[in-house]
Amino acid sequence: MFFDLVKKPIITEKTTRLMEQKQYVFDVDVKLNKYQIKKILENYYGITVDSIRTYKKKKFKRAILSFKEAIPIFEQ
Repeated sequence: MFFDLVKKPIITEKTTRLMEQKQYVFDVDVKLNKYQIKKILENYYGITVDSIRTYKKKKFKRAILSFKEAIPIFEQ
């Protein structure tokens, strides 16, 4: 169910710089709100989310999340 709603992490040069600041970018389902995205990712990684920002383009929605500590994004 997790991967139906949170599709994939976005790995680019810009997002790699954000990862150094414990901020991660994910493609998410367009129907999710910030509260739902936060709860899904907190349950999956077991780490508290500090803040969340979202933006929507025509066919996709992205969420930028700030975590309290680094998450093991490449290990899962």
